[in-house]
Amino acid sequence: MTPGIVVSMAGGLGNQLFQYAAGRALSLRLGLPLTLDLSFFDRRRHRRYGLASLALAEHTVIAPPDGGLLQREMRRWTSSLKRRLGLSPRRYSEPHFHFDHRFHEIREPVTLVGGYQSEKYFSDAADSIRSELTPPPAEDELSVRLAREMASQPSCAVHVRRGDYISSEKNRSLYASCGITYYSQAVESIPDDCTLYVFSDDMDWVRKHLHLRRPMVLVESGEPRDVLADLWLMSQAEHHIIANSTLSWWGAWLKTRAGLVCSPQHWFTASSGMDDRDLVPSGWIRL
Repeated sequence: MTPGIVVSMAGGLGNQLFQYAAGRALSLRLGLPLTLDLSFFDRRRHRRYGLASLALAEHTVIAPPDGGLLQREMRRWTSSLKRRLGLSPRRYSEPHFHFDHRFHEIREPVTLVGGYQSEKYFSDAADSIRSELTPPPAEDELSVRLAREMASQPSCAVHVRRGDYISSEKNRSLYASCGITYYSQAVESIPDDCTLYVFSDDMDWVRKHLHLRRPMVLVESGEPRDVLADLWLMSQAEHHIIANSTLSWWGAWLKTRAGLVCSPQHWFTASSGMDDRDLVPSGWIRL
Protein backbone atom coordinates (compact mmCIF):
# COMPACT_ATOMS: atom_id res chain seq x y z
CA MET A 1 0.00 0.00 0.00
CA THR A 2 1.33 3.42 -0.96
CA PRO A 3 2.09 5.50 2.15
CA GLY A 4 -0.37 8.35 2.49
CA ILE A 5 -2.52 10.24 4.98
CA VAL A 6 -4.01 8.09 7.74
CA VAL A 7 -6.74 9.57 9.95
CA SER A 8 -7.48 8.03 13.34
CA MET A 9 -11.26 8.37 13.43
CA ALA A 10 -13.04 8.78 16.78
CA GLY A 11 -16.09 10.28 18.48
CA GLY A 12 -19.55 11.06 17.19
CA LEU A 13 -20.65 12.12 13.72
CA GLY A 14 -19.68 15.80 14.05
CA ASN A 15 -16.19 14.89 15.28
CA GLN A 16 -15.75 12.39 12.46
CA LEU A 17 -16.66 15.05 9.89
CA PHE A 18 -13.93 17.35 11.21
CA GLN A 19 -11.36 14.55 11.21
CA TYR A 20 -12.19 13.49 7.67
CA ALA A 21 -12.17 17.09 6.41
CA ALA A 22 -8.68 17.75 7.79
CA GLY A 23 -7.31 14.50 6.41
CA ARG A 24 -8.95 14.94 3.03
CA ALA A 25 -7.65 18.51 2.65
CA LEU A 26 -4.13 17.35 3.49
CA SER A 27 -4.35 14.43 1.08
CA LEU A 28 -5.43 16.79 -1.71
CA ARG A 29 -2.65 19.24 -0.95
CA LEU A 30 0.04 16.54 -0.99
CA GLY A 31 -1.47 14.35 -3.69
CA LEU A 32 -1.47 11.32 -1.36
CA PRO A 33 -4.10 8.61 -0.78
CA LEU A 34 -6.36 8.88 2.25
CA THR A 35 -6.91 6.09 4.75
CA LEU A 36 -9.44 6.07 7.59
CA ASP A 37 -8.45 4.04 10.64
CA LEU A 38 -11.64 2.84 12.35
CA SER A 39 -10.06 0.87 15.18
CA PHE A 40 -11.68 3.22 17.73
CA PHE A 41 -15.14 1.89 16.86
CA ASP A 42 -15.13 -1.54 18.42
CA ARG A 43 -18.02 -3.12 20.32
CA ARG A 44 -17.10 -1.42 23.58
CA ARG A 45 -17.86 2.02 22.20
CA HIS A 46 -21.24 3.73 22.26
CA ARG A 47 -20.21 5.65 19.13
CA ARG A 48 -20.38 4.23 15.63
CA TYR A 49 -18.67 5.12 12.38
CA GLY A 50 -21.14 7.40 10.63
CA LEU A 51 -19.69 8.38 7.25
CA ALA A 52 -20.40 5.22 5.27
CA SER A 53 -23.33 6.67 3.31
CA LEU A 54 -21.54 9.91 2.33
CA ALA A 55 -19.89 10.48 -1.06
CA LEU A 56 -16.36 10.35 0.32
CA ALA A 57 -13.31 10.38 -1.90
CA GLU A 58 -11.88 7.01 -2.77
CA HIS A 59 -10.04 5.79 0.28
CA THR A 60 -9.04 2.64 2.12
CA VAL A 61 -10.60 1.85 5.50
CA ILE A 62 -8.28 -0.14 7.74
CA ALA A 63 -8.64 -1.76 11.15
CA PRO A 64 -12.46 -2.04 10.99
CA PRO A 65 -14.38 -2.21 14.26
CA ASP A 66 -14.64 -5.84 15.33
CA GLY A 67 -14.00 -5.89 19.06
CA GLY A 68 -12.24 -9.26 18.91
CA LEU A 69 -9.12 -9.83 21.01
CA LEU A 70 -7.39 -11.82 18.28
CA GLN A 71 -8.08 -9.13 15.68
CA ARG A 72 -6.79 -6.40 17.98
CA GLU A 73 -3.61 -8.37 18.63
CA MET A 74 -3.15 -8.86 14.89
CA ARG A 75 -3.51 -5.11 14.34
CA ARG A 76 -0.85 -4.41 16.97
CA TRP A 77 1.47 -6.97 15.40
CA THR A 78 0.89 -5.57 11.90
CA SER A 79 1.51 -1.99 13.07
CA SER A 80 4.71 -3.05 14.80
CA LEU A 81 5.92 -4.83 11.66
CA LYS A 82 5.14 -1.82 9.47
CA ARG A 83 7.10 0.46 11.79
CA ARG A 84 10.12 -1.86 11.67
CA LEU A 85 9.97 -2.00 7.88
CA GLY A 86 9.58 1.76 7.60
CA LEU A 87 6.14 1.49 6.01
CA SER A 88 4.16 3.45 8.59
CA PRO A 89 3.86 7.23 8.27
CA ARG A 90 4.94 9.45 11.12
CA ARG A 91 2.37 10.44 13.73
CA TYR A 92 1.05 13.98 14.07
CA SER A 93 -0.98 14.54 17.25
CA GLU A 94 -2.95 17.76 17.46
CA PRO A 95 -1.09 19.72 20.19
CA HIS A 96 -4.02 21.84 21.40
CA PHE A 97 -7.64 22.61 20.57
CA HIS A 98 -7.11 25.78 18.55
CA PHE A 99 -5.64 25.72 15.05
CA ASP A 100 -2.02 24.63 14.79
CA HIS A 101 -0.19 26.41 11.94
CA ARG A 102 2.34 23.58 11.73
CA PHE A 103 -0.38 21.45 10.14
CA HIS A 104 0.20 23.28 6.86
CA GLU A 105 3.92 22.49 7.07
CA ILE A 106 3.34 18.74 6.73
CA ARG A 107 5.00 17.53 3.54
CA GLU A 108 5.06 13.75 3.91
CA PRO A 109 2.86 10.74 4.77
CA VAL A 110 1.44 11.08 8.27
CA THR A 111 -1.04 9.60 10.72
CA LEU A 112 -3.35 12.31 12.07
CA VAL A 113 -4.58 12.01 15.66
CA GLY A 114 -6.89 14.65 17.13
CA GLY A 115 -10.13 16.54 16.65
CA TYR A 116 -9.13 19.27 14.14
CA GLN A 117 -12.19 21.35 14.96
CA SER A 118 -11.46 24.42 12.88
CA GLU A 119 -12.32 25.38 9.32
CA LYS A 120 -8.72 26.53 8.99
CA TYR A 121 -7.57 22.92 8.64
CA PHE A 122 -9.57 22.45 5.43
CA SER A 123 -10.60 25.87 4.08
CA ASP A 124 -8.28 25.42 1.08
CA ALA A 125 -10.39 22.41 0.02
CA ALA A 126 -13.81 23.73 1.06
CA ASP A 127 -15.59 22.96 -2.21
CA SER A 128 -14.44 19.33 -2.22
CA ILE A 129 -15.27 18.92 1.47
CA ARG A 130 -18.81 20.28 1.01
CA SER A 131 -19.41 18.01 -1.95
CA GLU A 132 -18.19 14.91 -0.14
CA LEU A 133 -19.71 15.54 3.29
CA THR A 134 -23.18 16.73 2.29
CA PRO A 135 -25.55 13.94 3.39
CA PRO A 136 -27.86 12.35 0.84
CA PRO A 137 -31.38 13.84 0.95
CA ALA A 138 -33.50 12.24 3.65
CA GLU A 139 -36.38 10.20 2.24
CA ASP A 140 -38.74 9.94 5.20
CA GLU A 141 -42.01 11.80 4.84
CA LEU A 142 -41.38 14.28 7.65
CA SER A 143 -37.97 15.36 6.33
CA VAL A 144 -39.24 15.78 2.77
CA ARG A 145 -42.18 17.89 3.94
CA LEU A 146 -40.09 20.08 6.24
CA ALA A 147 -37.40 20.60 3.59
CA ARG A 148 -40.08 21.89 1.20
CA GLU A 149 -41.38 24.26 3.89
CA MET A 150 -37.88 25.57 4.59
CA ALA A 151 -37.25 26.23 0.91
CA SER A 152 -40.56 28.07 0.42
CA GLN A 153 -40.12 30.66 3.18
CA PRO A 154 -37.50 32.38 5.35
CA SER A 155 -36.35 29.64 7.71
CA CYS A 156 -33.89 29.17 10.57
CA ALA A 157 -32.59 25.90 11.98
CA VAL A 158 -32.22 26.09 15.77
CA HIS A 159 -30.26 23.40 17.60
CA VAL A 160 -30.64 22.80 21.34
CA ARG A 161 -28.09 20.32 22.67
CA ARG A 162 -28.61 19.02 26.19
CA GLY A 163 -28.38 15.24 26.78
CA ASP A 164 -25.00 14.30 28.24
CA TYR A 165 -24.06 17.98 28.43
CA ILE A 166 -26.49 18.07 31.36
CA SER A 167 -26.47 14.51 32.71
CA SER A 168 -22.68 14.08 32.84
CA GLU A 169 -20.80 15.91 35.60
CA LYS A 170 -17.64 15.81 33.48
CA ASN A 171 -19.39 17.43 30.51
CA ARG A 172 -21.04 20.06 32.70
CA SER A 173 -17.58 21.16 33.79
CA LEU A 174 -16.36 21.20 30.17
CA TYR A 175 -19.14 22.68 28.02
CA ALA A 176 -20.67 26.10 28.50
CA SER A 177 -24.42 26.28 28.91
CA CYS A 178 -26.55 27.57 26.04
CA GLY A 179 -29.59 28.75 27.92
CA ILE A 180 -32.72 30.71 27.15
CA THR A 181 -30.83 34.02 27.12
CA TYR A 182 -28.57 32.87 24.30
CA TYR A 183 -31.44 31.67 22.12
CA SER A 184 -33.49 34.80 22.78
CA GLN A 185 -30.57 37.03 21.77
CA ALA A 186 -29.84 34.94 18.69
CA VAL A 187 -33.43 35.14 17.47
CA GLU A 188 -33.21 38.93 17.61
CA SER A 189 -30.29 38.72 15.14
CA ILE A 190 -32.24 37.00 12.37
CA PRO A 191 -35.03 38.43 10.16
CA ASP A 192 -38.42 38.89 11.80
CA ASP A 193 -40.25 36.78 9.22
CA CYS A 194 -38.29 33.58 9.89
CA THR A 195 -39.93 30.35 10.96
CA LEU A 196 -37.78 28.48 13.49
CA TYR A 197 -37.20 24.75 12.97
CA VAL A 198 -35.99 23.42 16.29
CA PHE A 199 -33.80 20.30 16.57
CA SER A 200 -33.03 18.93 20.02
CA ASP A 201 -32.23 15.81 22.02
CA ASP A 202 -34.52 17.16 24.77
CA MET A 203 -37.81 18.29 23.26
CA ASP A 204 -39.52 18.19 26.65
CA TRP A 205 -37.20 20.97 27.83
CA VAL A 206 -37.79 22.91 24.61
CA ARG A 207 -41.56 22.72 25.02
CA LYS A 208 -41.41 23.88 28.64
CA HIS A 209 -38.76 26.59 28.40
CA LEU A 210 -37.99 27.78 24.87
CA HIS A 211 -40.67 30.33 24.02
CA LEU A 212 -39.20 32.47 21.26
CA ARG A 213 -40.95 35.30 19.43
CA ARG A 214 -41.15 33.53 16.08
CA PRO A 215 -43.29 30.71 14.68
CA MET A 216 -41.69 27.43 15.84
CA VAL A 217 -41.73 23.94 14.36
CA LEU A 218 -40.33 21.20 16.58
CA VAL A 219 -38.51 18.63 14.47
CA GLU A 220 -39.14 15.35 16.23
CA SER A 221 -36.41 12.75 15.68
CA GLY A 222 -36.83 9.00 15.80
CA GLU A 223 -37.37 6.05 13.47
CA PRO A 224 -36.85 6.07 10.56
CA ARG A 225 -34.96 9.35 11.01
CA ASP A 226 -31.31 9.31 12.05
CA VAL A 227 -28.61 11.84 12.78
CA LEU A 228 -27.67 12.16 9.10
CA ALA A 229 -31.27 13.01 8.27
CA ASP A 230 -31.18 15.75 10.91
CA LEU A 231 -27.87 17.03 9.54
CA TRP A 232 -29.25 17.17 6.00
CA LEU A 233 -32.43 18.88 7.12
CA MET A 234 -30.52 21.47 9.15
CA SER A 235 -28.48 22.30 6.06
CA GLN A 236 -31.65 23.16 4.12
CA ALA A 237 -32.43 26.18 6.32
CA GLU A 238 -31.55 29.72 5.30
CA HIS A 239 -30.31 30.84 8.74
CA HIS A 240 -28.88 28.91 11.68
CA ILE A 241 -28.75 29.27 15.45
CA ILE A 242 -26.37 26.56 16.55
CA ALA A 243 -25.56 25.08 19.92
CA ASN A 244 -22.02 24.38 21.09
CA SER A 245 -22.30 21.13 19.17
CA THR A 246 -20.26 19.83 16.24
CA LEU A 247 -23.46 18.47 14.67
CA SER A 248 -25.14 21.86 14.34
CA TRP A 249 -21.77 23.42 13.39
CA TRP A 250 -21.77 21.16 10.34
CA GLY A 251 -25.46 21.74 9.68
CA ALA A 252 -24.63 25.45 9.33
CA TRP A 253 -21.38 24.97 7.42
CA LEU A 254 -23.02 22.67 4.86
CA LYS A 255 -26.04 24.94 4.30
CA THR A 256 -27.15 25.44 0.72
CA ARG A 257 -28.54 28.97 1.06
CA ALA A 258 -26.87 32.23 2.00
CA GLY A 259 -27.89 33.34 5.48
CA LEU A 260 -26.81 34.26 8.98
CA VAL A 261 -25.27 31.86 11.49
CA CYS A 262 -25.39 32.58 15.22
CA SER A 263 -23.02 30.70 17.52
CA PRO A 264 -22.40 30.76 21.27
CA GLN A 265 -19.63 33.15 22.29
CA HIS A 266 -18.18 30.50 24.60
CA TRP A 267 -18.10 26.84 23.56
CA PHE A 268 -16.45 25.70 26.79
CA THR A 269 -16.45 26.77 30.43
CA ALA A 270 -13.74 29.14 31.63
CA SER A 271 -12.37 26.44 33.95
CA SER A 272 -11.91 23.93 31.11
CA GLY A 273 -8.82 25.67 29.74
CA MET A 274 -10.03 25.01 26.16
CA ASP A 275 -9.23 27.72 23.60
CA ASP A 276 -12.03 27.89 21.01
CA ARG A 277 -10.75 30.96 19.15
CA ASP A 278 -10.56 29.10 15.81
CA LEU A 279 -13.66 26.93 16.12
CA VAL A 280 -16.23 29.39 14.76
CA PRO A 281 -15.71 30.78 11.20
CA SER A 282 -15.10 34.50 11.05
CA GLY A 283 -18.34 35.27 9.19
CA TRP A 284 -20.56 33.81 11.92
CA ILE A 285 -22.11 35.87 14.73
CA ARG A 286 -20.92 34.95 18.22
CA LEU A 287 -23.30 35.80 21.07
